[in-house]
Amino acid sequence: REPTVSVGGIELKKYGRSAESTLRAEQTERRKARRRSYLSALMEHVQRYRDERAAINQNQRKLMKDAERFFQSKAREEERRKKREQLERLKALRENDEDQYLELLKNTKNERLLQLMKKTDEYLAQ
Repeated sequence: REPTVSVGGIELKKYGRSAESTLRAEQTERRKARRRSYLSALMEHVQRYRDERAAINQNQRKLMKDAERFFQSKAREEERRKKREQLERLKALRENDEDQYLELLKNTKNERLLQLMKKTDEYLAQ
């Protein structure tokens, strides 16, 4: 019977050191290749994940900017409307157009001005 050597679960006939060292070198090389392949796949996955997250974050930033722009636009529009109404009230007041002034005043929902007008009307009625 010939002597055998078991290397990595493989039975080899013992022909010398060169066969054993060659087999171990091949096994080491296969392990290294599998590890390189695994690490390469892992790095590709990491890069794809980072790219996806960057795209999602960019989309979220765009949506937030759009929402901010929308609300700023609404606020500017509201401010312009209030200023226009105030100018209309002042114009009506300067022209002594009391009916138009009272109508504009009722639309403003300014309780203080409405109260002052009611008190003034009460005093004038007396």
